[in-house]
Amino acid sequence: MNRRDALKLGARSLSAVAATAGFSALGSRPARADDWPTKNVRVIVPYGAGSATDLIPRTIFEAVAGRLGHSFIVENRLGGGTTVGASAVARAEPDGYTILVHSNAIESRAPLRR
Repeated sequence: MNRRDALKLGARSLSAVAATAGFSALGSRPARADDWPTKNVRVIVPYGAGSATDLIPRTIFEAVAGRLGHSFIVENRLGGGTTVGASAVARAEPDGYTILVHSNAIESRAPLRR
């Protein structure tokens, strides 16, 4: 399996999970097409353009945008070991229109003490 095939398979898998979950991660209840989204959605990726963590969300949200009728704008916010992008999402309005896409390799480092 080459890289392109792996990315397509990953995108299909994540699409299926998102469709089955009913977008429940966006709130306490599944989002319905008639009440979300009412405007464009920002998708923040704290990795460089062209990485797998960038290409997979672009593929998925392109399909989701087609179904929901609003744009999902993918923004790469690099720096600080992904904290710049994560901080931008944390400071965003808590209205469900800013989404963080992160890899499963999140690392947390406690201050080193001697």
